[in-house]
Amino acid sequence: MQAATADIIRASATALEASLDAMVEEVSHAIASEVPDVLDDDSYRASNRANLSLKLAVLRRGDALSVPDAPHDALLYARDLARRGADVSVLLRAYDLGHRYFWTQWTRECAARTADPAVLNELYDVSARFLFAYFDAVPAAVTSAYRDELARRTDTGEARRAEAVCGVLGGLVGDVRPIERELGYPLAGTRHVALICDDPAPAARTALLRAGRAAASAALVVRVEAPALWAWFASPDLAALEDALGRHAALDGATLALGDAATGVDGFRDSHREAQLALRHGRGERRLVRYRDLGAASLLAGDPRRARRFVERELGALAAPDPATSRVRDTVRVYLQENGSQAGAARRLGVHVNTVAYRLRRAEELLGRRVTDRRFDLEAALLLHAREAGR
Repeated sequence: MQAATADIIRASATALEASLDAMVEEVSHAIASEVPDVLDDDSYRASNRANLSLKLAVLRRGDALSVPDAPHDALLYARDLARRGADVSVLLRAYDLGHRYFWTQWTRECAARTADPAVLNELYDVSARFLFAYFDAVPAAVTSAYRDELARRTDTGEARRAEAVCGVLGGLVGDVRPIERELGYPLAGTRHVALICDDPAPAARTALLRAGRAAASAALVVRVEAPALWAWFASPDLAALEDALGRHAALDGATLALGDAATGVDGFRDSHREAQLALRHGRGERRLVRYRDLGAASLLAGDPRRARRFVERELGALAAPDPATSRVRDTVRVYLQENGSQAGAARRLGVHVNTVAYRLRRAEELLGRRVTDRRFDLEAALLLHAREAGR
C-alpha cells in the first residue's frame, strides 16, 4: 500500500471518528426505517456504535487491515434479538444496510482527500477488501450467537412459558404469582385481550410484541401449537391495538383472531377461548377476525358460560332483573319480531303505541346504541335471556 493511500485512510478514519455520534444516529434511524423489527432501543444503538467504532479504529491504526473479532455489544444485541423472538433475517438485513451505509460514508470521505485516480483505485481496493472481509466475518459471528441463544431459549425458557400458559388455561394453577414472574405478564386483576396468529411469518412474534408495546401495558406471546402464535395484551386500547397490528407487514399473510376483553385469570382463559372460536368460524374470511363480530354464531359451540357472557355483553344494563326493565326487554323482542313495527308490537303487547315508543327509547339508553344496530345479535341475546329466565 502506498504511503499516500495509508495516510488518506488514517485521516479519513480519524475524521469520521469525530462524527461517530452523528453516524450512529443516522445509521440507526436508516436501518430502523427499513427494518422496523430491529426494535430501536439502547441495545440496538450500542451494537451499531460498536461496529462503526471498530471499523474506524482498525482503519485508523492500519493494522494490516486485519479482521477483528465481533464486538461484544454486537453479540449482546444478537442474543437480545433471539430473546425477543425476532427472526434472524432481521439481523442479517440490518448488517447489510449498515455495511452499505458505511461504504457510502467512507468512500465519500476518502474521495474528498484526493483526486488522483491511481490513489483512489488503491484506496477503494484496500478498503473494500477489509470491509467485505469484515462483513463476512462479523455477521457470521453474531448470527452464531443469535442461534445459540435461540436454541437455549427454545430448550428452556420457551418450553417453560408454554407449559405455564397451558397450566393457566387448563385451570391447573392455584397461586398465579410464580406464573406471572415466569411469563413476565400480569394475570390477576388485569383486563386481557387474547389473540391467535395463524400461519405467521418468521417475524410475526416481534410484530405482535411491538403492537403490544404500542397499545397495551404488557404483552405475552408464546408458541404452544405450531405454527400458530398465542398472544395476550394487558389493558389494551383496542382501537390502537388493531391499528398497530395493521401496520406490520409480517402479519399480512396470517389470520389474526381476537377474543373479547375479559378480566382476571378467568378472563385470560375466556378471551383465549373466544379467539379460538373466532379463528374457527372466521378463518379465510378476512385478515382480522373479532369474536365480537361473530355474534351469535359463536354460540354454536354450545357453551352455557360463553352464552351468558354473550348475553351480558350484548344487553348490558338491559339485562337487569327488575320488572320495569323486563317490560322494556319484552317490548324490544316483540318489536324486532314485528320487523320494526311499533304498531305491530303495540297490538301484540296490548299497549298504546306511545308506550312502545317510550320503551324503545329507554332500551336504547340502557344499550347505549340503537335497537336496530347488530339486530341479529340483540335478538339472539334477548332469546337466550328469556330462556335462561324460564320463559
